Amino acid sequence: MSDLRFNELRGEEVVYATERQERTLHPPEAECPLCPGGEIPRESFEIAVFENRFPAFAYPSGASEVVVYTDRHEGSFGGLPPERAEALMWVWRDRYRDLGARSDVEYVLIFENRGAAVGTSNPHPHCQIYAGALVYATMAREAEVAAGHHRRTGRTLVANPDLPIAFADGQESAERPCTYCNKCLFTFIETPLGCYDERRFDSREEMVRQIMSVYEPYTPPTRAHQVVA
Repeated sequence: MSDLRFNELRGEEVVYATERQERTLHPPEAECPLCPGGEIPRESFEIAVFENRFPAFAYPSGASEVVVYTDRHEGSFGGLPPERAEALMWVWRDRYRDLGARSDVEYVLIFENRGAAVGTSNPHPHCQIYAGALVYATMAREAEVAAGHHRRTGRTLVANPDLPIAFADGQESAERPCTYCNKCLFTFIETPLGCYDERRFDSREEMVRQIMSVYEPYTPPTRAHQVVA
């Protein structure tokens, strides 16, 4: 079970989860718990979500989940087909809403470590979800800044609902389309699916269709916390 302690030097609470040191580290493909037949009792799957066996947060003080992007051991999020990446975004949204609605959860963090140098214990493409009562200091500060921006300008700091419309109409914009990059609007645009690169698509029209599709009503075919076969 994790332990919440106050860090005097940082002036914030920190989670210590020593039991996570017992998790599987860098397994060969034949012994990978995220491949079919490991912790996922299927011969094949598209996306799978399950509770982390080595949680940082657990009921009744939150939840820790693992989201596996594919049944293939090798690869990355960037290498997923666009339709799989979109399906994964809907999984994230579903888990964010479900976990965020719990009475023991104040903040939901969806994240992925990339590479052994930053702590990745398994190269199989996956991410983790931490949901608990702890609101990280960096996120609290970002929320404070975003709220202040909205009070001053009446606009949200990150999302700009006018940009997809202008993009689809072929209009240029002098505004920064994204907080996280400063590329021009004809190459990148902020959407719920992240930044799209025009070079990934056969045509600009196809990229626009993909971007605009996320604003249309959509009902996922299966619940995200089940294995998508």
